[in-house]
Amino acid sequence: MAASSKNTRMQSRLEKAARENHNLSVDYEVQAKIIREKTARLRALRLAKEAAEKKGSDA
Repeated sequence: MAASSKNTRMQSRLEKAARENHNLSVDYEVQAKIIREKTARLRALRLAKEAAEKKGSDA
């Protein structure tokens, strides 16, 4: 009986660790998406600024 209880506790710990690991993975993916979006926005702003500067220097 004690071995069964021990296995149940171990299984519970493993399931908890798996859930926490999954949550970390999801958090990482969300953070990566946010960074990609910020990078794209900043790139668009930089390109717009460079185009405006080039247009200003051509005039």
